[in-house]
Amino acid sequence: MESNQFTEQQLIFLYNDHKFLDFISDYYSSYNTSDVVLTGDMDHREQEIARKIFIRILLANIRIVQEAIEKIERNISFSYEEKKMKSCGGIKGRLLVDEYVKNKTMVRLPREYPCVLKEKSFHTPENEYVVYIAADIASKLNELLTALQNTEAIKGNETEIRLLHENLDYFMSISKRYPFSTIMTPGLKRENHGIFSGSKRDYIRNRFAKGKIRNSFAYESVFHWYEQFIKKGFAWIGKDNIKLLIYDEQFRNKLFEIWCLHKIIETFKNDFYLTEIDANKLTCGLPRYVCKLKTSYGACLEIYYQKGAGLYWDEGHKQNWYYIRGTKTAELAGIPDISVRYMGETEKLTLIDLKNRVRRGGDNSEEIYKVIGYFSNFKRYMDEKYDKEYGKRGVLIFRNDYKAFTEKLESDTGDSIIAVSAGVCNDDLVCGRQFEKICRYILDMQDNTETAGDNI
Repeated sequence: MESNQFTEQQLIFLYNDHKFLDFISDYYSSYNTSDVVLTGDMDHREQEIARKIFIRILLANIRIVQEAIEKIERNISFSYEEKKMKSCGGIKGRLLVDEYVKNKTMVRLPREYPCVLKEKSFHTPENEYVVYIAADIASKLNELLTALQNTEAIKGNETEIRLLHENLDYFMSISKRYPFSTIMTPGLKRENHGIFSGSKRDYIRNRFAKGKIRNSFAYESVFHWYEQFIKKGFAWIGKDNIKLLIYDEQFRNKLFEIWCLHKIIETFKNDFYLTEIDANKLTCGLPRYVCKLKTSYGACLEIYYQKGAGLYWDEGHKQNWYYIRGTKTAELAGIPDISVRYMGETEKLTLIDLKNRVRRGGDNSEEIYKVIGYFSNFKRYMDEKYDKEYGKRGVLIFRNDYKAFTEKLESDTGDSIIAVSAGVCNDDLVCGRQFEKICRYILDMQDNTETAGDNI
C-alpha cells in the first residue's frame, strides 16, 4: 500500500478549503527569483524540490495571461485623437477657420488649408497598462532564469527551463508587435507599477464601469492575473494548477505535508480553543515559527515547519552524528517536518514527521526508526533544553483514507512515539479525530477519542 496519489474527489476536498489554498499559496509564492533567503536548515534536496515545483507552478499559471493578451491583440481597444495638419488642394476633416482667415492672404499653390483630423489611436490607459505588464513579466522571468543558472535546478529539468525561455521570448516580443509597438514609448519603459496602482488605475476602472473598453473581459483577465502576480509572486494555487501539478510525486508529498501542518494548526484553534497571537506567512526557509498560539491557562505553543537550528541544536549543542570528510566534518543533515514547542512552566518539544504513504498499523518500523534517529542525533540539545519528565516525543503521520489507526511506542527512558494515520477526506473518523489525537498528545492530555482498532 505505497500509493500516494490523490483522487479527483480528494483534490476537490483540498481546493474547496480556501484557508488551505491561501496557506499553501504563501509557501510557493515565496519562492520567486532572488527574494528568498534559504536557511541552513533546508538541505540541498529540499531546496531543489522547491525550485522544481515553483517552476511548474509558474508554467501552470502563465498561459492564462498569454491567452488573454492574444485576445486583446485580435480585438484591441482604441480611441480617436485629433491631429492638426495642413491639407493641400482641399479641406480634410474640420477646417480651422480662424487660422485659415489669418493666413489667407499668403499665396501658396496649391492652396493649403489648416485642418484637424481624427485619427485612430491605441494610446489608451488600458493598452499602456497591458504593455507595461508584459514588459514587467519579461523582466521577472529574466531575473528568475539568471538566478537559476548557477543551481542544480537546471539539470534534469531542461524541459521546464526551455519553456521558461520560450515564455520570456513571448513577453519580450509583445512590445515589438503591432499594435502594441505603437504604444511602447521611452517614457512608458521608465514607468513603475506605482502609477498604475493610483489615479491611472482608478481611471481604467472608471472606463470599465462606463463601458468604454471593448473586449473588457480579456483586459480584466490580464489585470487580475497581474494583480495576483504582484501579490503572490507568480505562484498561486487553484483548481487548475493542482490538476496540472498533481501527477508529480514530489508535489503530492509536499501537498500532504502542508495540508497536515494546516490541519494541526486549525485543530488547535477550533477544537482546543487556542488563540492565535502571532503568525508568519509560510515561506521556504522560514526562520521563525509559522504561528504562535496561547492556551486558556497562559501557556504558548510555537509551530515550526522544517526548522532545526534553535530547536534541536545551537552553537553549544551540536548534533551527535557527523560525517568524516578528510580534516573537515559536517553534521548529519535532516530535520523533522514540523516541530511544536510548548512553553509553560517548563519547555517541551514534539517533533512530527510526515509520510505520504498509504499504510496500515503494525508495519511502520522503518519510519519509526527514523524518529528514534532524530532523538539520538539531537540528544545533547533536547536533554538540556526540554522537560525531561515530558521526554522526547515524536509523531509519525501516514496516509490512510479508509481506516484510522493509532499506535504508541515507549522506551525505558520515558521517550514516546505515536504513529497516526490521516485521511485526506471529510470523514471525521479518519481525518478530524486523528488530528485531535495528535494535538492531545502534544498537549499531554488524556486521549478519550479511541476507536476500535486503536492501540493508544
